[in-house]
Amino acid sequence: MKLRFSQAGHARAAGRTLGIDEQLHVARAKLDVLRRGKVNSLECLAEADLPWCQRIDFTVNKLSMLPSLAVLGRLRFACFASNEISSLEGFDGHPLLQELQLQENKLTSLKGLGRLESLRTLIVSGNQLTSLQGLDAPMLKKLDVSKNQLSNLEHLVAECQELDIAENQLNAEDPNLPELRRLSDLKKLHSLNIAGNAGDLRVEVVVVAPQVQIIDGELVTEEDREAAAAKEEELSEAVKAKAEEDARLAAEAEAAAAEAAAEENAEADAEASS
Repeated sequence: MKLRFSQAGHARAAGRTLGIDEQLHVARAKLDVLRRGKVNSLECLAEADLPWCQRIDFTVNKLSMLPSLAVLGRLRFACFASNEISSLEGFDGHPLLQELQLQENKLTSLKGLGRLESLRTLIVSGNQLTSLQGLDAPMLKKLDVSKNQLSNLEHLVAECQELDIAENQLNAEDPNLPELRRLSDLKKLHSLNIAGNAGDLRVEVVVVAPQVQIIDGELVTEEDREAAAAKEEELSEAVKAKAEEDARLAAEAEAAAAEAAAEENAEADAEASS
């Protein structure tokens, strides 16, 4: 079902004109009445006359893509949770939007999200994201990317204070902890959810991001910091051992290549002299 607006700016949904009480919701700068419907297109927004609309909620509909919301110039809050959105290519940012909810959709990428100068909260949990590439929200305070397929933490926002990366594909297999160390760049980060990745990463987080005060809903304790100090020594030894092993393997590979080249040259010389 496509959502339609009359010339007066009233919404039409489910094949009927909204009643006076529902129209008052629109007049109060909301489109909350469009939750739990069968809306599969927002093409009508391009022609809608809703200059005062600050809040829209299309939770539980049939949308497959997110169009531009530029026509809603005063928009502050937008929720598109539990749809079928797989692409953001038509969105291309919004100057005043402060909260955007896209949880429980089918996103594999944030490309097309565009510049979001005023965004403070972004929720994209329960999608299929493998990267945060496309995230451009310099003032973002809260980011929820739980229940995705992230194995790296590139493109995080430095201003982030609350971060949920639970139930992804992060691990501590490399003792250098290259992805977790990206958290150290988030100087204002104080709350982090990370449970449900590969193994218990609580101590590793305290090692790389001592500024974090709450991990998985529990305050970081002095015991955690003592465990982190011991873990840091352990990781340092593991890094040295890994470097030595990598050097040994590289030397063996170089020697094998040199030996193979020598044998090849010897065979070529033998053929030339015969």
